[in-house]
Order: sequence, then structure tokens, then C-alpha cells
Amino acid sequence: MKTFVASAVFALCIVSIATADKFNAYITKVEDNTVYYKKKLPKAKGGNWLEEKADAILGVKTYNSVINYHDYPPTRLEATEEIAGGLKNEVFSKISDKGMFAELIINDFGKITQVVVGPSK
Repeated sequence: MKTFVASAVFALCIVSIATADKFNAYITKVEDNTVYYKKKLPKAKGGNWLEEKADAILGVKTYNSVINYHDYPPTRLEATEEIAGGLKNEVFSKISDKGMFAELIINDFGKITQVVVGPSK
């Protein structure tokens, strides 16, 4: 019975990880625990910019990053160091008009679980 329960919990964890949404976006504003961002739709869906917002979970992980040039095209960000203070850090209060390039991971409930900030130019 214990083996069955353990395998069921493991299977649910795998399903929840597999269904998380991971995408690149431009963060335009951060207020309290809400992140406003723009993401580009695929060309098949018009290729327009879609503006959305999502709440972050308590203790959201935030990281600085470098671009992984081993992938082609180089669109994947690699987290290098954690940003102290999370979304309360001054990095998120000084966002330019163009936005801040980042990779967002959103869980099944629409909550942001991780933010990987792209390198600044």
C-alpha cells in the first residue's frame, strides 16, 4: 500500500511539472505580487503581442541569467545567480518603457513560480 501511495504522489508530481507553462516575455511592470508582461503569439496565431498579468506565488524564485548560445536560435536563458529579495528587488522597480526580457514559468493555477531575468544590454 505504501508503494502505491508513493508512486501515485510521484506520478502527480511529474504531471504537474510537465504541464507548467514556460515562455519568454517582456516584463512591463511589477506591483506587489503581480507581474504584468507582454508575450508574442506564434505566427500561426497572428504573431501579435499579447498583454497579460499573473500573480506570483509566495517566495517566487528570481534569477539573473546568461543566454545559452549552444542552442540555435539562442532563445533559452540559463539561470546564474538568485536575485536577493525576489520581486521586491530594485531591478523590478526600474523597468524601462520597452520592458525587461525574462523567461517565466507559470504553474497550472496561473501563478508565476520562477522568473529568469535576461541579461541587460
